[in-house]
Amino acid sequence: MSRARFDIFRSGGEGACAFLPLIDDLSQRVSGESEAAMRAEATLWARGLARTAHFLGADAVIIGFDPSFAIAAARADESAPEENPNFAVFLDAIKMLVATEKERLGVIACLPGPCLLAQALDVATPADAKEESSALVRAVCECRPDMVMLREDDAIGAVGVAHQKSYSALRNVASYYDIPLCVSIERMNTNEIAPIGKLRPAFLRLGADAAGAPMTAAQFAAGVEVTGVMEPVDFSDEESATRAVAAAGENGARAITSLGQIAKDCDLEAVRRICGEINKNAA
Repeated sequence: MSRARFDIFRSGGEGACAFLPLIDDLSQRVSGESEAAMRAEATLWARGLARTAHFLGADAVIIGFDPSFAIAAARADESAPEENPNFAVFLDAIKMLVATEKERLGVIACLPGPCLLAQALDVATPADAKEESSALVRAVCECRPDMVMLREDDAIGAVGVAHQKSYSALRNVASYYDIPLCVSIERMNTNEIAPIGKLRPAFLRLGADAAGAPMTAAQFAAGVEVTGVMEPVDFSDEESATRAVAAAGENGARAITSLGQIAKDCDLEAVRRICGEINKNAA
């Protein structure tokens, strides 16, 4: 584990490969707390994530990959998102991670991207959700994470003017705080990904492809100009994960993430062996 590896990735430098897994689910097992308890108490949430990140040897914590509470806050259009109780806990958990762990771990705060949010709010285009998206990003940036990840999955579709306007607004908000944006995608075909470059994210997180297999940076991100790419490893399959870890550097990935959340009921010893291979190869 090394905060330095995350900083190299964030700056676009060469060298060590950062390890940035999704650990919200696993943190419940490691911390011995229920999901409900952690989402209701920022201290438990932040402490559980940090403990799990250290346990696995991760270089950063990704908090908030489940978009449901941020979507609920955006739907409450009569108030600012930070006035939503569940979203307020999320913000407090980010602040605690920044205050207590930033010397040892990067902090990546995740939100629904404008396209995913537009679908959830049942509006026509991401530009129609620009106000809500901007409010969410601004509230999170006030907490000073190292990066904001916008989860889009397969919601982006054909990139048009509405997409570019929406992302331009979010870049303006984040750049005020000097915080880069990352877009998280999955279930997309190779020909759908190159146009994402028009949205000008600084980073790209890859998930599962349309067939459910891990995307590779070489196959899916070759046509997108970004500072860095997070390439996924399937922690439920130790053999394929070990092969993927060995190939990640050759595929052009500068960070390794998990295919999805590392499951709470995973084979923990197998997961730790995979993490050991990641940290050995990333050094």
